[in-house]
Amino acid sequence: MNKSKMISRWLNVGLIKPVANSMEKLILEKHSLQKLKKRNGYLASYDKAIRYVIVSLLKEGYDMNSKSVHGLFQKYLSDFLGFEVSEARKIILSRHELKYQEINPSIEVQNNLEKAIEKLQNIRISDM
Repeated sequence: MNKSKMISRWLNVGLIKPVANSMEKLILEKHSLQKLKKRNGYLASYDKAIRYVIVSLLKEGYDMNSKSVHGLFQKYLSDFLGFEVSEARKIILSRHELKYQEINPSIEVQNNLEKAIEKLQNIRISDM
């Protein structure tokens, strides 16, 4: 899917919104990302991935809708990074299971999250 169609679709379903002061927020998100890089574990990795998505969107003048963070992350993983929808869901479900039930994610899910982070570090939304 091309960039404009994806952005339009995400706007229409309320996953993202245009943001006027994206540079100010971009600076804050980059600072948060630098602090997260010092942390380890699945939850920290998940947060890093979310931050990379936010930074990518802010560079284009958009931001996540705060009520749809996980939903947009799933769409980003599948629509843009090429993960199967089931793999994207497992990444998000594992985050919830660890955070709320203290169930550790499988090695496969951890590896998929790390692959996502690698891809996110190397791309921008404008490269779609």
